[in-house]
Amino acid sequence: MPARAHVLEIKRTLAGAEKRFDCTLLAGDGDHAVVMWIAPGPMHVHGIDLPTGTVSFGHFWAGRYWRMSENFSGDLRLSQYTYPDDPRRKSYNRTELTATVGFRNQLYLAAIYSPNTEAVGSSGGYAEGNAWAVEVSGRQPLGERFSLSAGVGHYGLNEIYHDSYNYWNLTLTATLKPFELQLAYLGISENAEDHFSDDSVGDRVALTALWRFSSAN
Repeated sequence: MPARAHVLEIKRTLAGAEKRFDCTLLAGDGDHAVVMWIAPGPMHVHGIDLPTGTVSFGHFWAGRYWRMSENFSGDLRLSQYTYPDDPRRKSYNRTELTATVGFRNQLYLAAIYSPNTEAVGSSGGYAEGNAWAVEVSGRQPLGERFSLSAGVGHYGLNEIYHDSYNYWNLTLTATLKPFELQLAYLGISENAEDHFSDDSVGDRVALTALWRFSSAN
């Protein structure tokens, strides 16, 4: 049987929780890996609600993480999002370049640039253009079981939606192995409601329960 791999993806620019995917390991060595993950069906992925009729999508990325000094780290990533059978009239395919600088694995500054983009949220854009975002986020342990994380950012979508907006989040995480609980407050500028559906904007509170496990098969 193919080997299994666990991929932990931290999507800071969407102000969401960390996501862990159980993937098939296709190839890899000490520094690089090629994995495959198959979605069980239409679902919410990377800030996009995949509608009925979408049965496949691809997320390809290549990047490098390195320790610049005792206190600072860097992460550079190139991602490609592909939705070959998305039935909507706007293409959600996009290329994304992400650069992150970390301080003591607790404070992060991230910047994202995505050229030639038509849509990034629940509604298609008005024109094709470039999207960008910057975000500052941090994480502070509170003892052995709890931690508090927060972030604030700005999404520049002027060329696509003729507008831009700010967003923020505050999350309390409780680690109760093998379970993890996350209580998050998520906020976004009111002007985002002019462009995206009501169920994807506005201030909200989210409770997430995770069960961490591994399989030898």
